[in-house]
Amino acid sequence: MSASPLVKTILILAANPRGTTTLRLDEEVREIEEGLRRGQQRDRFVLKQRWATRALDIHRAILYETPQIVHFCGNASTEGLVLEDEFGCAAPVSCDALAGLFRVFSDEVECVLLNTCYCQAQAEAISRHIRTVIGINQAVGDKTSIHFAVGFYDALGAGRDMVDAYQLGCTTIEMASADKAIKPILLRSSSLVDQEFEDSSSPSSQHDLIESAKQSSASETIRFNTLQNIPAPQTPEFFDRDQPIERLHQLLQSHNLVVITTDTVGTPGVGKTELAIQYSQKSLQTYSGGICWLFPKQLTLGTQIIEFFRVQFPEIEPPPADLTLVSQVAYCWKQWPKGLVLLVIDDLVNYEEIQSYLPLNNSRFKILITTREHLRVPRSQQLSLGGLPKEAALELLGCLLGKELIQREASLAEKLCAFVGYSPNGLHLVAAQADARFLEKNGC
Repeated sequence: MSASPLVKTILILAANPRGTTTLRLDEEVREIEEGLRRGQQRDRFVLKQRWATRALDIHRAILYETPQIVHFCGNASTEGLVLEDEFGCAAPVSCDALAGLFRVFSDEVECVLLNTCYCQAQAEAISRHIRTVIGINQAVGDKTSIHFAVGFYDALGAGRDMVDAYQLGCTTIEMASADKAIKPILLRSSSLVDQEFEDSSSPSSQHDLIESAKQSSASETIRFNTLQNIPAPQTPEFFDRDQPIERLHQLLQSHNLVVITTDTVGTPGVGKTELAIQYSQKSLQTYSGGICWLFPKQLTLGTQIIEFFRVQFPEIEPPPADLTLVSQVAYCWKQWPKGLVLLVIDDLVNYEEIQSYLPLNNSRFKILITTREHLRVPRSQQLSLGGLPKEAALELLGCLLGKELIQREASLAEKLCAFVGYSPNGLHLVAAQADARFLEKNGC
């Protein structure tokens, strides 16, 4: 491998074809530019961009710009990275094609970042030839992708190495993103990283790389959410929800499908998702076949199920591509490893749109739905939530803002709880926007 240049080129390849989800790719690139510009090591990086990227544009751009870091932003599917064709329509690029491409440029490219949904397979294929590859193995929102890019490039601009930059990107998601459960994967091949020891001019960074390699096997892979992809909880304790958790468990033992809803249709923020998260985390041993968390608002449910199956069970042959999406999902249910399985469908709007994907007649699969809508499900299969009791709401507010402050401003704290209807999410919003000075000087 050739020596690493003192000035590194970052090549941004962006694509948002017609008919795919509209993304704020310009905002992502702007944040990358800003992070590098503000960094102490900004003179070490040059940023190059290609928009409306087609398959042929990739090798041309790499040949012309000779980048050390290649950053893809846009969409991906089970077929591969989604670029554009000559008409601006979606044109997936297969894993094998990407791997073959980066094999040619393995001497120049040090890192590939796939900042798109469902790209673990592509990341793994590329990592056979590139020393550092980062990808995401689940659905990811636009803002979450941007938050990771912010942390990653802020760290690079400050002179940190790839691993530190990756860790800061993940931390930025946890601190700033609504999708706090999203955990990108970092793939590093120690056989390629060995070359980095010779290329590094910094003794401290060389020492870090050597220590990292000592802890790794032939192929070091940092993975997250094995056999489950449960989002992180918003509170360390789910106040006054122990009884609903037990009730929820009883319902799921008696029924294949259970719905967490609200006392009033359309009411947000009463803790439906949080209850599902806490139940899932407490029930990992119960569901030995896995816990699959699905987000119907982000991507077609069938696609999410297939990708979870493919990523979590790589030893099983994936569903044949020539089958319909519904048939591919049915194949996954049939081939799913033994054990009780929990499927969580979070914030559902239209049940009819997803019904054909669900294993409703298989008692091994338990289906848990959270929704603000009224679904045509028997009352016996529903768990309805309202706001927290007053004391539990005050306890939660004390946890968020400090118990001493709440005790000192007890009257104001009670007004705040009542103002948000004792809603857990409402109390989190209050805590996020309020500071001690505001609470001491202002009422509702």
